[in-house]
Amino acid sequence: MKVPKNNKKLDELISQAISRKKPKFDFDKWKAKHQKEIQILESQTTGRQIEYFAQPLNIWRTIMKSKVSKIAAAALIIIAVLIGIHQFSGSIDGASVAWGNVAEKVENIETYVFRMRTIKTTGPREEGFELATEKETMVYRSGRHGERTETYTDGELSTQSYTHLEKNEFVGIIPPAKGYEREPLTEARIRRFHNGHPKRIVMQILQGDYVELDRDKIDDKDVQGVEIYDPAVFYESPPPVEDFVARLWIDTQTELPVWVEISFVEEGSTLQSTIVIDQFQWDVELVADDFEPNIPSDYKLFTHDVPVPLTSSAGVEQSESFFAENTVNEPYLSDFEDAQLPDLEQLTLLGVADDARKSNVRLVGHIEIWKTQDEFIRKWPIYKDVRNRLYQELVEKLDIEQLSVEELVATGIALRKKFWALGGCLSQVSYPYGYASRIVLERAHEQAPDNMAIIDELVESICSCELVWQYQENGAERIKNPCYPGILTELRSKQFGRIRTEVAQGRMPTWKDFLQVHDLAILFSSAKDYKSALETAVWLISQAHKAGWIAYLDELKDMENRFASGQGYYSNIYLPGLNAFPEEYRYGRRLPSFQGPDQRRRRLVPFHIKDPQRRRRLKSD
Repeated sequence: MKVPKNNKKLDELISQAISRKKPKFDFDKWKAKHQKEIQILESQTTGRQIEYFAQPLNIWRTIMKSKVSKIAAAALIIIAVLIGIHQFSGSIDGASVAWGNVAEKVENIETYVFRMRTIKTTGPREEGFELATEKETMVYRSGRHGERTETYTDGELSTQSYTHLEKNEFVGIIPPAKGYEREPLTEARIRRFHNGHPKRIVMQILQGDYVELDRDKIDDKDVQGVEIYDPAVFYESPPPVEDFVARLWIDTQTELPVWVEISFVEEGSTLQSTIVIDQFQWDVELVADDFEPNIPSDYKLFTHDVPVPLTSSAGVEQSESFFAENTVNEPYLSDFEDAQLPDLEQLTLLGVADDARKSNVRLVGHIEIWKTQDEFIRKWPIYKDVRNRLYQELVEKLDIEQLSVEELVATGIALRKKFWALGGCLSQVSYPYGYASRIVLERAHEQAPDNMAIIDELVESICSCELVWQYQENGAERIKNPCYPGILTELRSKQFGRIRTEVAQGRMPTWKDFLQVHDLAILFSSAKDYKSALETAVWLISQAHKAGWIAYLDELKDMENRFASGQGYYSNIYLPGLNAFPEEYRYGRRLPSFQGPDQRRRRLVPFHIKDPQRRRRLKSD
């Protein structure tokens, strides 16, 4: 089933909702008017505790390393966060809408359908783009039979879930992974089913210090609304948020909700989150068959291993500890963190100036962001076509032929920082500085060819400007970038040869070794050189216990099996951080080791640091 859309209307309403000015609220007047309700509320909330749940969004690779059931439930968890478990009864007298009737009607309805839409946006950015991600979930609920959900992320079906009360069973399906999970209902899931739904929002909002709104129209319905600004209405200890507002709109004819919206910004973040619940169908007929999962025959059942200690070997535990400490103490690209960078603010290359007017354009989801990046990159000249001209400018303006190796590296890093400051791959004026960074670091590499850290900086600069693949203009076909099977494979292969020799001579493998060789395996896989890819995977596996990267062992074995059967493989090795999306989409289509601008690098966390026993792997029966 494809979710019906009315995006233009929805966007207009959301825009109006989050830009509406707060009306002045007279609490004393409201209190005098609602003495009965205050007494009821106080009698019901005394001594109660409020539960709430939270589930962060993650990328697909992270989804595959999580419980399917948690991911499928994540679309509805936000409701539970904002509702709590308070009951509400009684009427609210004297309002233009009989709000007590609303609560009573909603409480008595057993079957209904609704859509929940979550929009996260960065707000306007310096380069003129506002990045956003959208998630839509259609929910079918029956107090007797259970619940069915269909979640679409940026327009594509991402998860389905079935909570079957009569069978005491949960089924979660991930179509992109062609897999599913089946498990008995837990007490927590049953509690969440009964408490985490929009019916509770009605009671919670009406318990709060709401302000009545002027009448309006939504989808040609006459509506009356209320709004509140205090997140404590939904839970005792609200997380720190800013610009919080929740609104409820009721059809004045049916006295049933037609629209609920909640908007906030987490403290310390610029990411605006807006949740809209609409397209209600109240008291519709839903039968048991509506909650029976339809699982395609080629989908695989995922199961979960019970967590066990990784090893009882003291030697291996010591190597794991060394690996974790090495990762923290010597993170990737850390060798030149203390380098003194030149001030390049006034530098202009290839006559490209940052003086174009920027219009605020919203890009929704990874496909829009990637296609827009590709439009910019197509307008850039090819690196080899401008390399000589750029080199001469760098000689004239920065005297690069007279710089020491350390000065060349510092200059290359500074040029790369300017590339990101000017918008990276979402800019028409950034490319000269990304290309220049590569030129300067190529010269540093020529002067110090055995310096592994310089090779890492060069790889980072190449990946900044060069993506693994791009969309063909006006089409969906993907065009691969020759840099990856070419110069990048050459550089990582050189590192692997040296790593293998030094480790054979007794050196302990490190986190940087793992990243470099893992990159090489992915590069060989992308080029369909599965023989070479298999060789690198086998080496990584052979060093796992000695080096301490046991947390990745199951994944490496999966990699080995796929390469041995002539299949490609890709995996992420960093968690991008909380609330990383939609910004994180800008940095996709690169090597797993890729870091990006400073603000991204600071929030990246390797999987084995986040969860040393993350090997609760999804395995196929």
